[in-house]
Amino acid sequence: MNNGKYETALMTFIPSDPKEWNPAHIELLTAAGTIDRLTADVIRDSKSLSEKFARYAEEVELRGEGWSPMGYSSLRDLDLNIERVAVHKEYFHNLLRMTFGPNAHKTFVKALAA
Repeated sequence: MNNGKYETALMTFIPSDPKEWNPAHIELLTAAGTIDRLTADVIRDSKSLSEKFARYAEEVELRGEGWSPMGYSSLRDLDLNIERVAVHKEYFHNLLRMTFGPNAHKTFVKALAA
């Protein structure tokens, strides 16, 4: 399995030898993996939802009907995943600062953009 963007960028901060990792490194890797997975879920779900709405809009137009509450639960799930990503990112950034210093977040963002 390929590392996501957060895990890849984090690897520039932590030792390449896992024997040198401390508990903070492991916690950061776990948080980075969670962010990457949730972000992938949000992207997948938003694409799927977009396709569902497009098909639904075509069907409604063909039938000459109005809009119905189709997709409310999907939207709620997508909103929850977006909120979860935000919470995990905030936790990750705070842990990054505590582990590597106050400027670590800026350096991480540069590594993330690379």
